[in-house]
Amino acid sequence: RAGRTLGPAVAPGVDPALRATALSATVSVPFANGADLWASAEHLWLTDSNDRTSVTLALRYPVAGGLSAVYSGGGLGFGDVASLYWSPRRYVLQAVGLEYRIQRPSGLTLALRGRPGVAFLSERAVPGGPAVSRSVFQWSATLDLAYRRPRWELGAFAAYGRDRSDAGYAAGSGLFRLRWYW
Repeated sequence: RAGRTLGPAVAPGVDPALRATALSATVSVPFANGADLWASAEHLWLTDSNDRTSVTLALRYPVAGGLSAVYSGGGLGFGDVASLYWSPRRYVLQAVGLEYRIQRPSGLTLALRGRPGVAFLSERAVPGGPAVSRSVFQWSATLDLAYRRPRWELGAFAAYGRDRSDAGYAAGSGLFRLRWYW
């Protein structure tokens, strides 16, 4: 979401080289019954002197075979209102859905998730203007593909989400990753 939003939404005559530095941490806990819990936090510093903090909590609980119930909740907030990108003061999303996961002995994993949810947000249309709070129904679909070996993992992630507001907000993201385990 941040990469697309921070990139092309630039007014004529404005320097498009907005960059960000991020610090993030994630903790995951597997349980004996096959459930998994994740918690993550991220702080993003932008070159326009704005910053964003986000936290996420997710739980996967196996139901049958490769099917699991999934919950994800989290929020984010920007320090200041920006005129060039979406920068809510507060945004909280709660979603519950299903995941279908295939794990092969070769180390290949494929996961498809669908999650409807509700977002609660507070934003200002213009700097110094009044804050508007509202709630919006949202849904998201994600694909997570990974190839894991004992010491490393190569993966790709794609997500798409929409809300049902008059504005018709939609977001897409993609990520390629290489993880090293030690």
